[in-house]
Amino acid sequence: MTHIINYSLKRFLRKKDQLFWILMFPIILALFFKAAFSGINDMEAFSSIPVAVICENSDAKKTFKSISDNLKTENKPLLKADYNISEADAEKKLKSNDISGIIYVGDTLKLKVLANTGDDNTKQSILDNFVGQYNANSSIIKDVAKTHPENIEKVIFTSSQDITYNKEHKFVSKSADNLTQYYYNLLAMACLFTALCGLEIAINNQGNFSDLGLRRNISPVNKLKIIVAELFSGLIFNYVLNVMAFSFIIVVLKIDLTFHLPYALLALFVSTMTGMSLGFLLGSIPSKKRGIKEALSIAVIMTSCFLSGLMIGTMRIVVEEHCPFINKINPAALISDSFYSLANYNDLGRYYQDIGTLFILTIIFTISSFLLTRRKKYASI
Repeated sequence: MTHIINYSLKRFLRKKDQLFWILMFPIILALFFKAAFSGINDMEAFSSIPVAVICENSDAKKTFKSISDNLKTENKPLLKADYNISEADAEKKLKSNDISGIIYVGDTLKLKVLANTGDDNTKQSILDNFVGQYNANSSIIKDVAKTHPENIEKVIFTSSQDITYNKEHKFVSKSADNLTQYYYNLLAMACLFTALCGLEIAINNQGNFSDLGLRRNISPVNKLKIIVAELFSGLIFNYVLNVMAFSFIIVVLKIDLTFHLPYALLALFVSTMTGMSLGFLLGSIPSKKRGIKEALSIAVIMTSCFLSGLMIGTMRIVVEEHCPFINKINPAALISDSFYSLANYNDLGRYYQDIGTLFILTIIFTISSFLLTRRKKYASI
């Protein structure tokens, strides 16, 4: 048994195509993800909203300016206001998108914007909310500005607070980045690519596909013993490769995937077993052509990864809305969801459910494979 395991490990090390797909390809893809996502959070940083302010009189201007100057978001002024502009120039700047809106200051505020989308639409929504809150509190603010101007900042702060009857509760002590969902799916793909190793083991034990399989089928050594030893060595070998890819993402790319680290490593191990057993099952399907089995394996892996959200981040949500059963049996979705649940929940119930389902799938794939390969006979060897 030990002899078979040792020689199997040496043979796996010489399989450069499997080393590429299981180890190098996920690392290369992770580097592309890092390059693509590196500037997204910076792009989402708040910037002051440029507006033109048209005031009816100096008193209205003074009151509005004292209020707007005290409004800040992320320690930045909410408004980048131009008070020294004519209405005609303001209209031109609005049409050329140099400003996001025109605020008319009188007894109440009035807002003029253009119909835009994207970032401009977001800024317009903020302006609309600001004008609405200002008008709702204008009488109080004006009275305080006239009678007790030293208290204007306190009044503005109080009136700007949202009243809520809900209490925020964090499920975890850390804050997970939404973009890490792509790395969860990347790890799922790496684990499923171990199916190529399981496929190779199945083919090497069939006499009509390889010389090695031919020798094994006529040798007196117990075939089940050989298969179990090879599956075990393949599991250890591929698990090490997956841990290496996992470590690269954490250590080199600085992506925090260390939520409940021991459970994450367990998820990698069970997911590797699922990938290996899936490949072993596909390799055991009766077929006269090796290429058909390999093409089927790639098709199953990539379809599974696509439905879990590797290519389109929201695909898993779409599947959940229209056919949630697929997410419950899709190996890639279960693997990525196990990492997601570790990052977002202190309660590990959802994680255990994912791992349990993966383990059940592994058992089903393995038993089915042995049923397909047991006592197989050949008319000619």
